Amino acid sequence: MKRLVLAVCLAALCAQAKPRRHPAYEPDGKPVSGKAAQAENLFLNAKATATGQFDKFAPKLAVDGKREDGTVYWGAENLPQALTVDMGAAKPLSEILFVPYWKDGRIYGFKIEGSTDGKSWKMLADQTANSICAGAAGFTLDFDPVEVRYVRATVVSNSRGAKPGAHIVEIEGYARVGGAKGAKSTFLAGDIFARYDRDVMVDVKKLAPVARLRGWRGERVSAMLVASSQGGFQELRLSSAHFARLDVLRYTLGNGTLYGDILDGTTETSFKGVTRPVIYTFDISRDASGVIRDVVTAFINGEKHDLPVEITVVPRTLPPVKDWKFHLDLWQHPDAIARWHDVPFGSDEHLRLLLPYNKILADLGQKTITATLIDEAWGQQTYDRFRSCVQATKRADGTWTYDYTIFDKIVESMEAVGVKGQIDCYSMLPWSLKFRYFDEKSGRSVAPRMEPGSAEYEDFWGHLLADLCRHTKAKGWFERTKIALDERPDKLIRPALAVLHKYAPGMEMVMACNHPSQLNAAAFDVSYGYRHGDGLAKYAAERRAQGKFTTYYVCCSPARPNTFVFSDPAESAWLAPLSAAKGFDGLLRWAWCSWVENPLDSQDFTSWPSGDTSLVYPGPRLSLRALLLRDGIEAFEKVQILGKDNIPELKVFTVKRGGESGVHAADVRALDAALNKPLLKN
Repeated sequence: MKRLVLAVCLAALCAQAKPRRHPAYEPDGKPVSGKAAQAENLFLNAKATATGQFDKFAPKLAVDGKREDGTVYWGAENLPQALTVDMGAAKPLSEILFVPYWKDGRIYGFKIEGSTDGKSWKMLADQTANSICAGAAGFTLDFDPVEVRYVRATVVSNSRGAKPGAHIVEIEGYARVGGAKGAKSTFLAGDIFARYDRDVMVDVKKLAPVARLRGWRGERVSAMLVASSQGGFQELRLSSAHFARLDVLRYTLGNGTLYGDILDGTTETSFKGVTRPVIYTFDISRDASGVIRDVVTAFINGEKHDLPVEITVVPRTLPPVKDWKFHLDLWQHPDAIARWHDVPFGSDEHLRLLLPYNKILADLGQKTITATLIDEAWGQQTYDRFRSCVQATKRADGTWTYDYTIFDKIVESMEAVGVKGQIDCYSMLPWSLKFRYFDEKSGRSVAPRMEPGSAEYEDFWGHLLADLCRHTKAKGWFERTKIALDERPDKLIRPALAVLHKYAPGMEMVMACNHPSQLNAAAFDVSYGYRHGDGLAKYAAERRAQGKFTTYYVCCSPARPNTFVFSDPAESAWLAPLSAAKGFDGLLRWAWCSWVENPLDSQDFTSWPSGDTSLVYPGPRLSLRALLLRDGIEAFEKVQILGKDNIPELKVFTVKRGGESGVHAADVRALDAALNKPLLKN
């Protein structure tokens, strides 16, 4: 008897523990355009009647717009029970959100019908055999558009039995309007610099029936394709006749607004909203010529669309990425990747997971490797820890020992994908001036503050630098290893430089600086804030002749141009051409992957501009911002080949103009047209 009771209890628990099923997660938020989403809840506060009512749980509670906590609902004992919504007049309807009570894992069987007169009913959704607990998200039920006045939801079963009855937290109705006349869906070419609201039908008059691109041999070209569907996307399947890469664009939040930014492949096929951008990317081969003709096929809820893509090949060749001259420095943050994937920092599994992120970074043209010699070089400004790649231990006798295991793994993981440039080691001057190490004598980690110029500072850094020289020479990395500083004043840099020159002769320093000075001019690689970009061309040329790099950087400023999630998309493509116009060697951006808690949900972080902390998403998934940044870098490489004196369109790229609103797309398009003229003289 006890075994029977146990078996019955286990069966009941298993039934309640069935997995919740839902489409790929994506947050909800305000549309970029500021327009109200065209999917208005037609049932909100409509007249509602029912076949029964328990206590105070009246029918009107199922159409009051409140469904977050699940405690406010219409209820009636004994099944079947039905709730009827009267919209007052016949209206188009193509989607219903049905949210039954879910708190204790119960499962309801139900059906939903529509009627124009309240007498003759048409089945809209038959879920009488449902075996899934709805959860807070409820059930989204899509069907071919119909005109109805009345909608009736009948609950026929409850996993708790017939007597507890029916409980509907909320029922919502939507009509998806717009699109091409006579068609349920469209698939057309859009503008890669435009924003498309997910929950608003796209204006097809602003789209094109053919996607046209132009590029050099060896270039990667990109286009924005736009799918729209009056009834949403129960299934969106995509393919390219020439096997181009296709990425459905996924949305994240920035200050409560939805921005399409996440290139998410084509594995997922069901999406929220009525408009869904698709990013098309194609690598032009080095032996291509003429016009490449591709066709992208989209099946939208079973409806087939063929969108032609024409790529005109310019008879010039872009070098391979590894040979690009653009000095790209995006700071890596391995700790964030370890946290997201829930693996120990520096473990073999962590290093395996780093490789695909590193590969994407290398494909952007990355030239540097970010390494840390101390904990929290930036004073705990990021969501994730920023641990040291070198473990320092002070023995009880006062001598020092260092473990480079993680340091070596980080460097080797970047080398494995072809990034074999400088190794930037942060930082002799952290913002806190605190330096963590394990103290054998006390048996614990300590992090004392050490002022540059003090005996304690020289003891700590003198030993570490001398040993770093020994280790990097043994690994064959000494010439590439640099000591890196970020926005430190000259009064702190001077004593730090003195220690560096004393204990690590020949090891050079790299810096990101707020403004130029005689001291930072000596750095091997120096990056200045954006505002200094217009006046340093001669200075950068002199440094280039000495074999040194000079770049500029953007971070939480300027407001524009930048790579925030809410920035005009064209701003990302505008940044590298500014380097070409002003004689810089490249660009520094402080954060490749310093993720917020969940960047797939929101890019907001404290008071920083949304998207300031990363250009890649977990997965890894590239951002649209990074894709467009790469487009701009390709333009930079073309300028190096053709000579900027031959390209008058570069003259508009100035610091002042970059701060203006609405100019970046036109500038990039004009430059692109000039660079892609096949008869342009060298």
